[in-house]
Amino acid sequence: MTRKFTRKTLSLLNSSPLVAFAVAKDEFGSALGWHIVWDKALAAKYRAKSHLKNKGFKDVSILSGEDEYGHTLKRGFWVVVKSKRPEQTGKEFVAYGMGADAGNYERAESKAIKHLQKLDPKWDAAHGYDISKRGVF
Repeated sequence: MTRKFTRKTLSLLNSSPLVAFAVAKDEFGSALGWHIVWDKALAAKYRAKSHLKNKGFKDVSILSGEDEYGHTLKRGFWVVVKSKRPEQTGKEFVAYGMGADAGNYERAESKAIKHLQKLDPKWDAAHGYDISKRGVF
């Protein structure tokens, strides 16, 4: 089934704020890098994905857009966390999570950890994580 969007619907979609979080992955799903953009919804997704594609990455996904992780805030604090855990093959699996909060870094970090858990269901607290970067938007 093909969906048709009216100009009004597309305008509403693109007028919503969004923190677009794009991640480049290898053929095994392990993360290679990330990029973050704040803009209107469609523009943010396009710019974040294009940035990594222009760096030569082939498999790039947008991993944002959900209220529960703070991805639709107009302003606030943001944190990107990075985890590394061993795979059964012996290779290291890398994943990122991004969270944002209007109030403080601690809540943004908590949301980033929840986002990481969603993106990598095999991750648990015993694997640990590092803060890759944080900032204010």
